[in-house]
Amino acid sequence: MKHVPLVVLLFLTHFAFSQVKIGDNINQIDASSLMELESSTRVFVVTRVTDAQMNSITPLNGALVFNTDQNCLFQYKGNIWSSLCVNIAAGETITALLDNNDGTVTYTNEAGITTLISKASLVDNLDGSYTFNNGTNAIDFVGTDNQNLENATLDAATSILNIDIENGNNTAADLSALEESADITALQGVVNQNEANADAAILAVQNDVDANEADADAAILAVQNDVDANEADADAAILAVQNDVDTNEADADAAILAVQNDVDTNEADADAAIALKEDAANKSTDVTLADPTDTKFPTELAVKTYVDGQIAATADDDITAASIDAASVLKIDEGTTSVTVDLSDLEESADITAVQNDVDANEADADAAILA
Repeated sequence: MKHVPLVVLLFLTHFAFSQVKIGDNINQIDASSLMELESSTRVFVVTRVTDAQMNSITPLNGALVFNTDQNCLFQYKGNIWSSLCVNIAAGETITALLDNNDGTVTYTNEAGITTLISKASLVDNLDGSYTFNNGTNAIDFVGTDNQNLENATLDAATSILNIDIENGNNTAADLSALEESADITALQGVVNQNEANADAAILAVQNDVDANEADADAAILAVQNDVDANEADADAAILAVQNDVDTNEADADAAILAVQNDVDTNEADADAAIALKEDAANKSTDVTLADPTDTKFPTELAVKTYVDGQIAATADDDITAASIDAASVLKIDEGTTSVTVDLSDLEESADITAVQNDVDANEADADAAILA
């Protein structure tokens, strides 16, 4: 049989079909396959490496190797090598622990999610298992590989215990801190004596505290009785003051009501007077101001027309002076003649002043009543 180099075969098939079939039935390949291997007598063998060799390789995720130290197939996923050897029937799952050699271990669970674990945070459950709590979920690690103990030696000079197990791993434990039984016994005696002395001192202090508590209780009771008596006296005094306040409030309310009624009456009178003046029926449009009435008020237009008529009736001299006296009589000087106009009907300041004085007096009475 003539063998064709694999490189040449791959090169030719790339240009021919962009698919590769190696082994039996090379002309039969699935349309979705990039490469297929088919044989009933031969197998595909992946790269075989040791632990050290595998850990020195950083390939793309998805790479496969056969670890000859672990006798198992490993996959590179999530930037970590993970064992693919699992006994499903025994309920095992695929997880991985990688010692980072910096005091931490990287744990990868079945879903490929990694957790960085500080060795100092591992809690020994004293049953062959350890627990790590990351603040959200606790992760338990249980030793299930059942490795046999190969050798154990104790260095008498250093008290270091060296333990070797069948998979070639080993560990050491410093037991020097345990070799102090004499010192511990002596120290225990001192501790026992100190405890006895402390118990006696605590009892004496407790007796003193009990006596002080009794004296304090008696003093507190006496003070409480005095406080109760003072509270009763204060309640009586407060009640008397409140009754006096209630009486004064009632008197003030009555006085304020009387003043308010008087104010309301004055306001009604003032409103009536103002309404009388503003009522159209009480306005006079007589431009001669000749209406014989003491109740009607001439309009502004009537007064203006009357004044203009008076001025027009006089000589066309310039107005030389104009004045109004206390009786509301307007005097207009034009040359040597004078014209007077009685504007007293327009002046109601006296009525308004009287009403205002009455209101001011009522307010003063109200203030005095409230103050009292």
